[in-house]
Amino acid sequence: MRRMTTVGFALLFLSLAASAQTATKGTISFGYSYVRGNLSSNGPLSPTISSSNLNGWFTSAEYKPIPWLGGVLDVGGNYGTERMTPFCEVIIVCQGPLAANANVHTFLFGPRASVSFGKVTPFAQALFGGAHTSASSPGFSNADTSVVTALGGGVDFRLAKTIAWRMQGDYLQTHFFGSSQNHFRFSAGLVVRF
Repeated sequence: MRRMTTVGFALLFLSLAASAQTATKGTISFGYSYVRGNLSSNGPLSPTISSSNLNGWFTSAEYKPIPWLGGVLDVGGNYGTERMTPFCEVIIVCQGPLAANANVHTFLFGPRASVSFGKVTPFAQALFGGAHTSASSPGFSNADTSVVTALGGGVDFRLAKTIAWRMQGDYLQTHFFGSSQNHFRFSAGLVVRF
């Protein structure tokens, strides 16, 4: 009986919070994105790549068929320099570590749940899609495309009736070069509500 009462109050709270949201059909957001991760492969002849700090951009669009649940399309690009050490055990003259220009582009979609509390709207999302990475330096070039999963969330701080500021964090998992990589993505930018 106690468990049913607790579940009943939780459902009542969630339905009241969902009905109290500002009636918007969706959002468009854009801004800065930072990715911290490692693009290395675990293959025996693969180069060793240090963890990378990649800076870039993101843009996303959300459509809400119901006030607390929406569908999201998220696109982003991050760029930076990686320190790479080539495989040298079978090479007589081995190059030292190389600085390679690297980039990662993501194309994601999935559901986002959100609830507004006054001027603050926290959200959680599960996005899936594809990612492409490439790295190049003099005498070296490598690229791959992979599936990607992004699990995370964030919060929108309403600045005006249709403008908000977003802070978001996601755990990204990619599968470049035949092995899994784990990344952290932080994004911040403007949100336009419509």
